[in-house]
Amino acid sequence: MARFTGQASSVNPVRRIAIATAKGADDVDMPLLINALGASDISAEAIEWDADRNWHAFDMVLVRSTWDYPWRVENFSAWIDHVSHSTLLVNPSEVIRWNLNKCYLCDLDRAGLPVIPTRYVKRGERPELLAGEIVVKPVVSASAWNTARYLPDAQAEAIEHIRMLHSQGVDAMVQPYLKQIEVMGERRLIFFNNRLSHAVRRGAVLHTSQIHNEQLPRPQRTHYSPSRSELAIAAAALRAVPGICHPLPYARVDLVPGSTGGPMIMELELIEPNLSLITAPGAVDRFAKALTEFASASPVRRSQTSRQKDSDGT
Repeated sequence: MARFTGQASSVNPVRRIAIATAKGADDVDMPLLINALGASDISAEAIEWDADRNWHAFDMVLVRSTWDYPWRVENFSAWIDHVSHSTLLVNPSEVIRWNLNKCYLCDLDRAGLPVIPTRYVKRGERPELLAGEIVVKPVVSASAWNTARYLPDAQAEAIEHIRMLHSQGVDAMVQPYLKQIEVMGERRLIFFNNRLSHAVRRGAVLHTSQIHNEQLPRPQRTHYSPSRSELAIAAAALRAVPGICHPLPYARVDLVPGSTGGPMIMELELIEPNLSLITAPGAVDRFAKALTEFASASPVRRSQTSRQKDSDGT
């Protein structure tokens, strides 16, 4: 269990940050973040997470656009373990591990939060679908990878989709398709150190029976002002993250309208979400500040001598 105590130091404990990304990741926020950190005299470098680098040499490794991990999850998990034993990892490793598999939605449901009803289909189990229009997705996924929406008369295709995931060694999940999203959109609330920074709205993503949704153009994101009920649900979701006694440097809570219009949790994104920094004035500076605040409060410390020694060996 990660526990963080103490007050933030007036001395910035971070001088060098590695920002983990993936080969070919189109991370439009990256230059903004590097510049914002540089304005605070922090050297930030974008590095592919699977690169052969000396992670000890950095005061912090920030997981940002590692968008290829779903089809390399074992390698990614091993990398998380390695880096977390080398330096300060953000978000913390236990949070990343918990958030890797979408079965974390069960924990949120047990906490009494409004989560989209979900049926999990493990490998070896007979696929059982929900009634009506549904969504099928893998339990480890990003950017709608291997995710599709099926009409009620396309159950055979949905079952074949589940079997395809199982053949790839991945468990599946089935959820009802909430049609209100086509009218009201998906709402993304972005928090830095558990404080709301900004929120965006985007339109529906899924196209009927189209599995490769990650290859389709992304819907445009627009500024959004969340309601009180949305803010309350998002804050409760962050409090429900197990084992953490300190605000998370970054988090995104994705909400969709339920059948009655009330907000429901679709995802709690704590690993590598798009934070839409480019859409919100001041967001990148708030994020940079949250990172230094988190580092100041973290018990993961390394002496200046140790850091210098590691840097010399890079």
